Amino acid sequence: MRYRWAGWPAQPNGTMCATDGVRCEGRIMFETINEIFDDTAARYPATSCSFPLDKTEVSMESLVAESRRYAAGLAEQGIAKGDLVGLLFPTSIEFMYAFFGLLRLGAVPTALPLPASAADLATFGQRVQRIIDDGGVRHVLIHKRFAPLAAAPPRGVHMVAFDEQLAAADNTNGFDVRGDDLAFVQYTSGSTSAPKGVALRHANIAAGLRAIRESSRLGPSDRLMQWLPLYHDMGLFGMLAALSSGAPVHVWPPTSFIRKPRQWLQEFSKVRATLYTGPNFSYEYLLRAFSDKDLDGLELSNWRLAYNGAEHINHESTRRFIEFFGRCGFRAEAMFPVYGLAEATLAVSFPVPGRPPRTQWVERDLLANQGHAKPCERDHPDARPLVSVGNPVLDHEVRICDRDGRVLPEQQAGEIQIRGPAVMRGYLNQPEATEATFQDGWLKTGDLGYFSEGELYITGRQKEFIIVNGQNYYPQDVEDIAREVPGVYRNRCIAVALYSEGDERMGVLAETDLSDDEELAALASSIQQTILHKLSISNVDVHLVARRTIKRTTSGKYQRILMARHLLDNELGDELRFSLRVG
Repeated sequence: MRYRWAGWPAQPNGTMCATDGVRCEGRIMFETINEIFDDTAARYPATSCSFPLDKTEVSMESLVAESRRYAAGLAEQGIAKGDLVGLLFPTSIEFMYAFFGLLRLGAVPTALPLPASAADLATFGQRVQRIIDDGGVRHVLIHKRFAPLAAAPPRGVHMVAFDEQLAAADNTNGFDVRGDDLAFVQYTSGSTSAPKGVALRHANIAAGLRAIRESSRLGPSDRLMQWLPLYHDMGLFGMLAALSSGAPVHVWPPTSFIRKPRQWLQEFSKVRATLYTGPNFSYEYLLRAFSDKDLDGLELSNWRLAYNGAEHINHESTRRFIEFFGRCGFRAEAMFPVYGLAEATLAVSFPVPGRPPRTQWVERDLLANQGHAKPCERDHPDARPLVSVGNPVLDHEVRICDRDGRVLPEQQAGEIQIRGPAVMRGYLNQPEATEATFQDGWLKTGDLGYFSEGELYITGRQKEFIIVNGQNYYPQDVEDIAREVPGVYRNRCIAVALYSEGDERMGVLAETDLSDDEELAALASSIQQTILHKLSISNVDVHLVARRTIKRTTSGKYQRILMARHLLDNELGDELRFSLRVG
């Protein structure tokens, strides 16, 4: 059984987009990003993208005009149509000029990940070099903030300082860009293997933005405020979808949210934003940042959609967020759990806007070991809550398959596979990885899930399954139990498979700020005993690590496989505070 977009019920404006038409609700269905934003500038010239921390702002009319001038200037630097060009930029207005200037030229931007800190420069250089080698990057545009990095450029790369002089060129026309042209390459984190470049064409991105807009009912009355980095797909395409619907966007750097979450949400309230995109941990982060007295003056009734995706969506944290911030106007129907991935230009399935989240409780052991999602009461001793991520977005299909490629019925978990116009054709310069990722025209996501009454529920990742003594366990089941043990720093813990010399073990890594040996031993024992009591797993090793040791991807996903490797290879060093092993 497979599912595809069926349109929203009781649409006030009639039918949704036709998959084979040329118009969508009276508007042309454009095939390039340039056409989309030319149209946006014509219809919503004053709609702006602002960067409040830098006190900079650009209207859509100005962005389109400037993109033509920058395209001409970049061409004078030797950048040509089809060239893959690295972008080394912070979250800034200059990123917008560089990104749209390259698109206008027909070149292909790839946003390079930024170093987390000065101490991360060596690792950062290695990551960037792998991307450059894989993609054949010969030009890197670099923001003035990172000018010192240009002193030692990667091998064979022309570093182009990005400044206003690049926009001084006179020739602003004549660049021929079509829907089938490559538009953007999004590199995966590369934490457990060589990074892969998700190669998206203009037509892919046009379809992806259309799917986000229509499946979210975005419009010019919306206002997006975000902090996600623009070098990640959720930050970039979320912003582009909002802007192309005529909605103003306020873009903050990630540090503004991480360092001052209360002030960030107060600003969200002040500008009367309606849209936010973030991973589940960001909602937990806001909950921890606020106390009852901090709610004074906070007004969140304008908040229409709180996109919650990119990682495991925790039922309890979404429930607590709705309950706590409901006291200042946040509505349950604003919480918007979603599912997507870079290979699909972000969006795969969204709920119906304006409906509270749906949670289904299923029997944990049956799901893990037989793949059967058997509904049960929430007070069942083996109940696992799973949050619905809704239905396939506009023009896209989703199916669930077993390991042999057979399509599974409802309530049976398997691999999630997708197809549609926003799905990539393949990874850049990696035919073998591309072939392994597709099956009969369907993209194999590697994610596990099931359908129930036509709605998709995500259960985990295939490669992160933990098998101990012949029993299967989802890491999220273990983590949801361990994270509530007092002493775990901000609920940060992961469960991983530890295979060494034929021995199968489960390991739990938990962050803590404790330092006393007796307190560490007590915490490790408490985690171990809690898991034994609730899941009957006896052979669980517990490793306590310093705060901020557990690594995440740029989208917020825990890097479980990477952390397991670091643990087995004894690479955690002083960050490992205490270990409690069984046997």
